[in-house]
Amino acid sequence: MQNPKVSVVIAEGRATPLYPESLAKQDYCNYEILPVKGYGAAKARNIGIQQAKGEIIAFIDDDVVLPASWMKSGVQAIEESGADLLGGPNTLFPDASIGERASNFFISTGIFNGFRKKFSKAKNSCFTDYRNLATCNMMIRRDAISKVGYFNEKYSYVEDMEFL
Repeated sequence: MQNPKVSVVIAEGRATPLYPESLAKQDYCNYEILPVKGYGAAKARNIGIQQAKGEIIAFIDDDVVLPASWMKSGVQAIEESGADLLGGPNTLFPDASIGERASNFFISTGIFNGFRKKFSKAKNSCFTDYRNLATCNMMIRRDAISKVGYFNEKYSYVEDMEFL
């Protein structure tokens, strides 16, 4: 599939989202932006998936700043590898607040391993470590979502781990 449409789903909660400028500078042109406000992350992502027209669904958070090549590189990696899902790390800015640093620390360390263990029996055969994936930086083929289902709206957080 050449130049597949990408639907970028963003669960918005910030008064002033950070993503718009960097998303507008992407070096890939076949995409739509689907910001969803007023819901928890899982419900917002599910609404975005239902509205999406793309063959690839991308998830970002409203506080991300993306490199200009993010979308093009992601689509190319999915296409060349045949992968259903592609994700990357969550990298903090040098001037991140203490709250952002604390949140990143707790999520990236073993402190939340209880949540991870709860979902560790999932049949994940294609990627090396699902715990390093986060919906702030992820692309997934639409047909893979149709096989897996939607995000579980019972969870206020870690819904992405359960989904993975």
